[in-house]
Amino acid sequence: MTRLSAWLVTGCLLASAAAAGPPPAAVDAPAAPPAPPVLDDWLPQTWWQPIDIVTGRVDGDALDDMVVVLERPADAPEDPRWQQGSRALFVLFQDPDSGWRAGPLVPGILPCATCTGTLSGVTESAIFDLDIPEPGIIEVAWVHRRFSTKAVRLRLGWDEDRGDIVLLSDDVSVHNPYAGRSRVRRDYRRGLMWVDGKPQSIPPRTIPMEQVSADAY
Repeated sequence: MTRLSAWLVTGCLLASAAAAGPPPAAVDAPAAPPAPPVLDDWLPQTWWQPIDIVTGRVDGDALDDMVVVLERPADAPEDPRWQQGSRALFVLFQDPDSGWRAGPLVPGILPCATCTGTLSGVTESAIFDLDIPEPGIIEVAWVHRRFSTKAVRLRLGWDEDRGDIVLLSDDVSVHNPYAGRSRVRRDYRRGLMWVDGKPQSIPPRTIPMEQVSADAY
């Protein structure tokens, strides 16, 4: 290769590099999700043990939070209000700085698993369902039997103004072998109630999650 041709080849390479522009900037890798929370950091295992967990967005940010169903494995003399079989909901919020922070712990929002009769045969009372169907919403439902069989569904939601979780609505169906069937639905924000499909007004209310109790149903 002559000196002139080598110069031409070098010039072409430099021109191609200039036309291509600067190399792409490095893209930061997405932050790794935090390690799963250790419930022992907040709750003694002798008091509460997890039996179900769902994840999803509960508060107003874009991070997945966690809602845990807890059950009392045995009576705790130092916390006698909640006997063996009592259940609770515990919310953990994912925090971009600290990993996880504790939200509401609400014993009694679900009925006790062993304090009432069975539904049929050996099927325990107070079977439940837990879901985060959409951002900002928690749905918890259960079926239990005391004097009658009740199916209850609660819809809890994040209140941005208050910065906490409140009861938005509930839906209660009752089957009594003597009194028959009935259904009551309440929308607390709108101030509406339906009794067996017939609407009526109720005072609008804001009910914090911590004030919700299965015993009220």
